[in-house]
Amino acid sequence: MSIGDNNISGLMSEARELTWKKWGKNIDFYLPGMITLNKEKGKYPAFSITGEYCELNCDHCGGQLLKSMIPAVTPDQLIEKCLKINESGNQGCLISGGCLKNGRLPWEPFIDAISEVKKLTNLNISIHSGLIDLETAKRFKDAGV
Repeated sequence: MSIGDNNISGLMSEARELTWKKWGKNIDFYLPGMITLNKEKGKYPAFSITGEYCELNCDHCGGQLLKSMIPAVTPDQLIEKCLKINESGNQGCLISGGCLKNGRLPWEPFIDAISEVKKLTNLNISIHSGLIDLETAKRFKDAGV
């Protein structure tokens, strides 16, 4: 099957129908915990596994986004803080952080902690992964991300 200009519209329609069949037509949006909208603070806080540290220091952020995140720089801190936000009625959290020079985040020590949080809570967990390999992606899936 080739993806030419003549076929792309049909493929997009087929993809949309398959998506609707599997997931439905509704989309849930979560207001991040660092944002207030109409005097309501989001119930989806963001954690940084690197604190304010980022080796890339890209022009679009310069590490500023990390300053609005809750630092959770060890797996135990991440578990503890996730349990706390769960008890406070939050719907979930974003886990992110600053990148290393290779565009990756230091996920290795945190994946088991994320799995533990998923076992202990009903939190929806999202990640900003940076660059990851297939094995790490599979581990995130198995952990419940």
